[in-house]
Amino acid sequence: MMIRLEYRGTIVREVAEREVKDEITIGRSRHCTWVLPKEDEVASSRHASLVSKGGSVWVRDLESRNGLYCQGQKITEKKLVPGDRITLGDCLLAVEVDPEAGGERRPSTLSVLSGPGKGRKYVLTPPRFSIGSDPGAALVLLDQLVSKKHAEITVKNDASCWIRDLGSKNGTTVNSLPLRGDQERLLKDGDRIQISHLDLLFQDGAIKHVNYQVGLRVLVLVATALLAFGAYSAYQNLRPGARRFLDDARRQAAAGHFDQARQSVTQAAGARNAERHAIERADLARLVNAWQTTSQLWEKTRGELQAGDWVAAARDLGSLLAGGKDAWGWNPEAAGWRQAAVAAKTMVDALARAQQTLGREESTLADYQRARAAVAECLARVASPAAPEYLARLTGEVRQAQVRLDQMLGENRRLDEALARLGGLEPPFPEILRSLRDMRAGCGPLVAQRLDAVTPVAQALADGYAGIRQVAQLDREMKFAEAASVTVTLPPPALCAVDAMLSRCRGNQEKLHALIRRTGSQVGFLMGTGDAAVNRPAAWEEAINFFADAERVERILSCDVLSGPVPRRSRSEPVGDYDVAVGIEEFYEFLGNLPEPAAGPAADNGFTPKLRRLRDLGGRSERLLAYLKEPDCQWILTGAMVDTRDRLVRALGIRDAIVKSFVDQARGRQGRAALIAGGIAAYLAPAAPGPEGAAQTMAEWTAARFKQYRATILKLNHAFDGAAPEEQIQLRGEILDAGLPGDPVVRRMWAMRESANRASSAPAAP
Repeated sequence: MMIRLEYRGTIVREVAEREVKDEITIGRSRHCTWVLPKEDEVASSRHASLVSKGGSVWVRDLESRNGLYCQGQKITEKKLVPGDRITLGDCLLAVEVDPEAGGERRPSTLSVLSGPGKGRKYVLTPPRFSIGSDPGAALVLLDQLVSKKHAEITVKNDASCWIRDLGSKNGTTVNSLPLRGDQERLLKDGDRIQISHLDLLFQDGAIKHVNYQVGLRVLVLVATALLAFGAYSAYQNLRPGARRFLDDARRQAAAGHFDQARQSVTQAAGARNAERHAIERADLARLVNAWQTTSQLWEKTRGELQAGDWVAAARDLGSLLAGGKDAWGWNPEAAGWRQAAVAAKTMVDALARAQQTLGREESTLADYQRARAAVAECLARVASPAAPEYLARLTGEVRQAQVRLDQMLGENRRLDEALARLGGLEPPFPEILRSLRDMRAGCGPLVAQRLDAVTPVAQALADGYAGIRQVAQLDREMKFAEAASVTVTLPPPALCAVDAMLSRCRGNQEKLHALIRRTGSQVGFLMGTGDAAVNRPAAWEEAINFFADAERVERILSCDVLSGPVPRRSRSEPVGDYDVAVGIEEFYEFLGNLPEPAAGPAADNGFTPKLRRLRDLGGRSERLLAYLKEPDCQWILTGAMVDTRDRLVRALGIRDAIVKSFVDQARGRQGRAALIAGGIAAYLAPAAPGPEGAAQTMAEWTAARFKQYRATILKLNHAFDGAAPEEQIQLRGEILDAGLPGDPVVRRMWAMRESANRASSAPAAP
């Protein structure tokens, strides 16, 4: 069997099973027997080895980084059999039946003799083997003179190989004879195929290629050759053959003597072996005519280039290059002329494109950029000091066109720099608009066209931005209603689409406008209006001063309302400091719901207790201050807004001091007074630490005290229901001394006492 190492379809090494005697190491290291291509970066330095064992060849993994794989399964060692496909790195180890051992025909091959792929051999697999610069070709030749689909070799059923040109730009030759049209030509062993300046060697698989170095056979062959050559020379001297005339024709053509070359071709038609060389003679006759036409037209074109006749030069250069590579093949210097013609054609085309772009008002920025790239490319080709004289005038005009293109593109860059200043959230619109007006004077058509499109849009964006600034200023002054009434108009997105920076600016302004509207609306809502506004100093002072009055606090803690008559539940005015401060029914319901937070007002009274007013002011202020700390709100913190913020911070500090004072009262008092003080502190700050430490919040501590209080009151009430009238009077007094005004039991006792007082004060009946 045959063992073949391939890299991406290219045969790297090949060996027959019987030839594996010693270990063959495979890897990227130069010390390996089979060195992998340097392009294979997946393989290890010492990746695998082939060893002969027990009459068979085995493959072993040499602890490589990425291992060996056979049909998708990782292996460490395997006996090789025909059909195996072993993957190592990016290479493939293919095992096939040895054609020589089995009497089978070897596949034909194609070897690269020159160029970047020199030394590589490709197997001609049926039915077709493609050649070209296309990455999908079986043989990829990366050369600008090679067409994408250049040539193709067809492998017939009888294993014969036929080549044809696929209409390439520069043609395909076999043994220096060009292929004509799409006709196929049978390849013979040893044929040399020329594509561009690259040579390929065809080897027929039916022929065994050997290289014996046997001294005796060489001597016999040399002696035979010498005798044959002597006889052949004598025969040639008697009658020249067609080959001699054809070779002479090529020498004459190489010297530029095309008439003499044509005469030698004619003589070859009547020479010995003329029929054998008929095809070559016809091709050479055609080539001599083409060579002479090319030579004459190239000389004429150089004169046109020197005279500055660019239209005629472009036409003739197109004709010259349309003839293909064969039309320039009479000598190596002519092949160099073809490259010069390509450079000249590129330069003429670049000049024409530049002049057309500069001359049209409707030329776009992309047109200018493409023209500038074409000019730069062609000037790079003639940058050598040895540039031909006939290109001097053309080079000068191309350089002038480059200067004008650079000037236009430079103006465009300055416009881009001006528009780039629109990218921030606060663009300097006055400076930008002034720059655009200054640019418009004396600019080229490209920039003038852009300026006429972008300037009105930039002005509209500036007007919209002025409206946004007005809204922001009114919000900073806390004139939220006025800010909401300001109309801000930005240009439509379709109008801004004329330039990416305008679109970006509009997007930024839209986001800024939305941010200011959203922030101003939320701050206005949190600040409140009318009596509910947190920025009313009078409302704060009224609530704070009430609880800062020590005498009032004492009346609150002693439930001063119990000394008066029982108030109606539907009253519209408070009846004492306790009622003014906390609201009789509202405060009792709040205590009963602890440790849950306070909800809305419990009673349908026509007044707001000072405690609820202070809690509401503090809660809204805390929410407002928390919102003002958000990053999106920093723009509004100037002037009056900062003063309001600082005033609210101070007011909350005083409120916190009031909470602390009531916590201290709860800690230092007993019974009902301690419960009321704790309830007031819990109402204002339910999460504050209780009097006994952080183990309980103020709400939890008060809830526990209220539970104890209720147990005491209910116990007294039960005793009252079963007591004698004299004891009831005493128990009633105890309940009123310990109870809260909002407690139903206390209210009952309160009403009884009031009724008794009325009865005792009534005049006696006559």
